[in-house]
Amino acid sequence: MPPRSTKYLIALHALGVMLTSAVWLETRSGHATLVFGGGTCIFLFTFLMRSEARVHPLVITPLSHYFFWQIVYSGISPIVVAMANWDNNDIAFGNHATAIDSVGYGYVIYLCGTLFLHLGLQVGRPDERRPRVGSESASSGWALAGLWSCGVVALWGFATLSSAIGSLIGNWGYLALACVCVFALNPPRLFRHRAEFWWVLLTTTVLQVLVQAATGLKGQMMLAFLPLIWLGLFRRRQRWLLVVAPAAVVVVYSAIVNPIVALSRNRGTAGSTNIVRNLYDACQQWSGQGGIRGDAVPLGQMLSESFGRLFDAHPVAIIVQDVQLSGYLNGESLGYVGYAFVPRLIWRDKPMVSRGRWMTVRLGWAKDEESATTSTGITMAGELYWNFGMLGVAAGMFFIGWLDGRLLWCMVGNKPALQPLNMTIYLVAMFTIIGPEAGATIVSIISAFLLFRVTLYVVNRAPRSRRFTGSTDSLYSRGALVRLSENALTTNRL
Repeated sequence: MPPRSTKYLIALHALGVMLTSAVWLETRSGHATLVFGGGTCIFLFTFLMRSEARVHPLVITPLSHYFFWQIVYSGISPIVVAMANWDNNDIAFGNHATAIDSVGYGYVIYLCGTLFLHLGLQVGRPDERRPRVGSESASSGWALAGLWSCGVVALWGFATLSSAIGSLIGNWGYLALACVCVFALNPPRLFRHRAEFWWVLLTTTVLQVLVQAATGLKGQMMLAFLPLIWLGLFRRRQRWLLVVAPAAVVVVYSAIVNPIVALSRNRGTAGSTNIVRNLYDACQQWSGQGGIRGDAVPLGQMLSESFGRLFDAHPVAIIVQDVQLSGYLNGESLGYVGYAFVPRLIWRDKPMVSRGRWMTVRLGWAKDEESATTSTGITMAGELYWNFGMLGVAAGMFFIGWLDGRLLWCMVGNKPALQPLNMTIYLVAMFTIIGPEAGATIVSIISAFLLFRVTLYVVNRAPRSRRFTGSTDSLYSRGALVRLSENALTTNRL
């Protein structure tokens, strides 16, 4: 992206944050701030996402992906929360009630964090105009199948061994999804018929969802639909996937995924690999024959509750109230960063790294951190404000964005769609930036950088074949906008 265009986009983002802040300062009304800011952010982040997507061959980048989720977190969710509590002065979140005006202030703090994260990512991202080191050969179908199997094993290991070597296993858990993404963007010549391709793609997608269910992480389960969305972006005949896949994500998340994870967590079985049992209980919950509530819940109510949980400014508002009562922590809650890199396999009595369990207890969903079966993110902006105030939000969010861009995004190479390892790094850079806490996100970025730097060092010195078995040359042939490249997959007659 040209530097001048980057400056314009950052200035536009800053304008949106300043307008929302002005509404808060002028009215001191949480309802007005959430509605105005939500409407502004829907248009702002949609424009930013589209602008970023137009200049990158893969369309979906760490920045465009971040902007997409901010349409939900900062745009749709605050409007839903404000309208659902229009006649109330307090907003309930768990067993905790927060004044709507405090939520408005927390929302402004959260938006300031998105601005400085955007700025840091733009500064740290690779220069697309300069050539970078990257493999020019695509993986064969059998290589993708083998690496996908390794990724599934890593996902299963994350569900069973996360307490010992969770961060290491967790990073390799993206390998399975990366293989499916490479397959969708560059089907090997091994599959010459449409039915074979769709059978493999849909089967791996379903298996990805089922294996992710074992981890108990709802957001991770929804990643399985990413290859379908990528396929719809680059194939004219599969454009219907851009409508079906997001709709499937909403329905599956609200009607199936959320009940599955809630049931397992209520029983204290989060991370259980008994997927069949969890699916059966989720079907009972959905049909109203049993489960958590004992009666069927309308889809509209489930969507409203889901958007309420996705409203990240609410935890920030709770932290603002704690700061008003007890003052700033001045780095006290970030002490875990110093020992977070030591695996529990070596240090069995290692203290908890995540502050999400503290928030779960704060909301009344658990008696103490040890008995908590869920982790409620305090958000990166919330933890930084908790420790250092607004200055900490500005400096910390900029540093996190720069760190993700400089360490991970710059490591990807020119053509991540050709190699599963490069695509794995690309996905880690994309999803790590939406972290639940500032300290944990910094640890995740650095640990992923060290892991993949060593892996690339070993791989680049191993003998490899230069035979090209894919057909994605046209995917990168136009340096700017990719226009539904019909030649990207034509050799497979899809």
